[in-house]
Amino acid sequence: MATETATIISYPLVDHIDMSMDEAYRQLQQQGPVKVQMEYGEPAWLVTRYDDCRLVYSDKRFGKAYGVGRETPRRIAIRIADDPNNLAYKDPPDHTRVRRLALAAFSAPQAQRMRGGVQSIVDEALDNFEAAGQPSDWEAHVAWNVPLHVISGVLGVTGEDIPMFRGWVDDMTNPTSTTERKVEVRESLLGYIAGLIAERRER
Repeated sequence: MATETATIISYPLVDHIDMSMDEAYRQLQQQGPVKVQMEYGEPAWLVTRYDDCRLVYSDKRFGKAYGVGRETPRRIAIRIADDPNNLAYKDPPDHTRVRRLALAAFSAPQAQRMRGGVQSIVDEALDNFEAAGQPSDWEAHVAWNVPLHVISGVLGVTGEDIPMFRGWVDDMTNPTSTTERKVEVRESLLGYIAGLIAERRER
């Protein structure tokens, strides 16, 4: 993977409006790694070729933990790299240890045990979608609600807290939310999850 270029280009190259690949990215695949500058953070190397991507994901010189405490490249002002406990910034073997703990919640036997509950959630969502008449919003009734209730169940979020939980997620992912609001919501979400953990430890 050659990295001779000193030119820094603005990234993303284009505004994505569909699933097609813009010609600019195809040109980069011929060029190789380039240095880019996102809206926030330090400049970074952008890789677009298959072999380069494999190298970055497999070579320990490109560990995620290097981002902790750095001005990591990002599109939003909030920095999450200051928390070494964030799974997104862990490398093996620590990442493997935590991931192994989380996998228990998504094992095949556990998924089978959840099957009945998930089916009930899907049935209720489809019934509500049908009862709403036409036109009806598939995203609002099914595409958002089903995974929201399933993940809430895995995390232990109680039924009365699900609307609040969804509001936090909406605010965190809404591109129109202010940085201040996202910081506030993130702290509320982390505090809530910490409370769930404390409750489970107590029981």
